[in-house]
Amino acid sequence: MSLEKRASEERKRTQSRPDPAGGGSVPALSHVGADGRAAMVNVASKTATRRTSHARAIVTMPPEVAERFSGGDIQSKKGPVFQTAILAGVMAAKR
Repeated sequence: MSLEKRASEERKRTQSRPDPAGGGSVPALSHVGADGRAAMVNVASKTATRRTSHARAIVTMPPEVAERFSGGDIQSKKGPVFQTAILAGVMAAKR
């Protein structure tokens, strides 16, 4: 399929669609198929860009749980909880 044909198909796929909640229209997500499942998108023709993102969260927990965090990482049978979570996140992002 030619690059122009692929771009045309992508534009058709990502056009606005009716809002199921009845609030007008919602722009389609390029990485979500018509069935609502994640879909691969060919980005070979895109130029490389540098992007950054920032996230912040507020976590609420009982004081007994918070006390376990006061000394740093929590150790479990599988190792340090935070380090394991960080590693899992990095591995998932690389997939």
